[in-house]
Amino acid sequence: MHLGNYILKNYIIIFISTLLLVTFTMCLLSIPKIVSILSRGIEIKIVGIYFYNLLSYFLSYSIPISALFSSLLLFGRLSVDSELSAMKSSGLSLWQISSPVIFVALLISLFCLYNNSITYPQKRYENRVLLQDIDTSDPIKLLDEGRSIRDFPGYIIYIQNKNDNKIKDLIIYELNKKNESINRCIQAREGLIELDKSNNQLLIELYDARIESISNDIDKNQYAYAQKYSIPLDLNEWKKPSKISKKRRDMTLPELILNARNDSEQKFIAGKYWVRIHQRIYMGIAPLTFVLIGIPLGIKSHRKESSYGMILSLLVVFIFYCLILIADVLDNNPDLNSWLIPWTGSLLMQCYGLYLMKKLN
Repeated sequence: MHLGNYILKNYIIIFISTLLLVTFTMCLLSIPKIVSILSRGIEIKIVGIYFYNLLSYFLSYSIPISALFSSLLLFGRLSVDSELSAMKSSGLSLWQISSPVIFVALLISLFCLYNNSITYPQKRYENRVLLQDIDTSDPIKLLDEGRSIRDFPGYIIYIQNKNDNKIKDLIIYELNKKNESINRCIQAREGLIELDKSNNQLLIELYDARIESISNDIDKNQYAYAQKYSIPLDLNEWKKPSKISKKRRDMTLPELILNARNDSEQKFIAGKYWVRIHQRIYMGIAPLTFVLIGIPLGIKSHRKESSYGMILSLLVVFIFYCLILIADVLDNNPDLNSWLIPWTGSLLMQCYGLYLMKKLN
């Protein structure tokens, strides 16, 4: 019992110290964004709330990284001071020695799962609401990326990527205004959004567009291709929402699941929701994954050289988050089931960590 308390106390002290350091570093990286908001004349009180809401985002990354570094530092110190050898000589296995840390990692993972699934998306949405006047002052900003836009009668618009007025990977459904059935589906790899002030319109210029005319009989659907295709959106018909629509990143886990089910017939959109759902869970269990691999790496690092474990841990973090980016890039094709990619990496890391612990035991 006393040994467990000793290990637990040391781990928590190292974890809190590392967490404060990593979170503070991430806060410093947000200073340019804060200064940019202040330069637009936003009240300092609103900026303070905005910064407070960002903390849940910072914690979603700093907690897993701190859990990894803490387990690496603690078991590295226990190994180099021969305390680990003394514990094992008294009859304790590595599993018994590390069980308090693994239990804490499980509790931290539950907190991260809640933060990533509920708190972080809610706080991100609150920040968008705080800055809604800035977002709607430019008509081009009405077309957000990452959400189904239904603010213009007769259209459902989905934009995957947007940089100023340049857009990439988009899909537009032209609807029958009477019964809102889909008449045409238009897809394009890239395009431009232009403001036509004389006619009070937003023009979406699509390049290399694929146009599918939908009929009741799917075998009778007609297809056409156009090098350039224009879609005018009348700003007079724009339905200003009573509240800002949520993007995928703003949605809680239950909201993502609900939208994925509602858009199940539109695989292109539903697939993106499922990728985001699995990413939330995947990142939620990251502390447990990192601790399972951090414990044996901490022991092995001091058996070889001090920098060995740190380099490997940074490599683990790099691979872990790279898998998320790869899943994001491949979510345009739902048939690939890109949500499996991060899970594969996570399970391999956990299995490798357990294998190393068994070997060291």
